[in-house]
Amino acid sequence: MERPIEKLNLTEEQENKISDLRTNHQKKMTDYKAELEKAKIDMRDIRNSSGVSRNNLISAVEKMNDVKNKMAVERINHHMDVYELLNDEQKEIWREQKPSRDHQGFGFRNKSNGKRFNCF
Repeated sequence: MERPIEKLNLTEEQENKISDLRTNHQKKMTDYKAELEKAKIDMRDIRNSSGVSRNNLISAVEKMNDVKNKMAVERINHHMDVYELLNDEQKEIWREQKPSRDHQGFGFRNKSNGKRFNCF
């Protein structure tokens, strides 16, 4: 059975560029995930402190939401960076593979634990 990514018939140059984009994207997302985890720890500490205040909690939530927003923008930018490398025929195939939900598509799930392996 042909994998969805194989349907694009990428050139070697496209594969190399996409690989570089993916590596950079993964590094950025790793940094954002670490930043988000730190923000969650800060939130926990605020909640557990004796002097918890509304303003401190709101600031902590805003910090977490800011990181989540950065992650969402990074995902869209990465998606478009890859899409813009494709020729018209490949873009049509890409659009046909559009999933029913935004987080699916040119990625594959590991059958043993359900984690997602994204091609892009």
